[in-house]
Amino acid sequence: KHSQNYSDKATEQAKNTKDTQRRKELEMISAICKKVPANPAESFYEAIQSVHFITYCISLNPLRYRYQQFQLGHPDRYLLPYYLKDIQNGNITKEYALKKINSVLSSEEKEKYADYIIDNNCTETR
Repeated sequence: KHSQNYSDKATEQAKNTKDTQRRKELEMISAICKKVPANPAESFYEAIQSVHFITYCISLNPLRYRYQQFQLGHPDRYLLPYYLKDIQNGNITKEYALKKINSVLSSEEKEKYADYIIDNNCTETR
């Protein structure tokens, strides 16, 4: 339901924008949000979006005393296959991947994992 709300909002914004590039971005966001996390991610962007939804929803658990930010730990292990596949297929660039990673990882995780995930020569996890 949460991801569907995001999808609906992106669709609404896409209909109301005059900027063609922004419309395409919003349409892609809408399609991805319809898919994940209910269904498995197939691309790096989908994997990043899925991680965002899951960590956001866990962090906002109403049974928790106060807001706590949760991260799933070892993003190098679960994001690397998507990154390598999309890099090899020419679907993303290192810069694009780094921008997406920086949008969802905590500052501590960025320091620890971002360079490792983005290293194009990397073929295994730590």
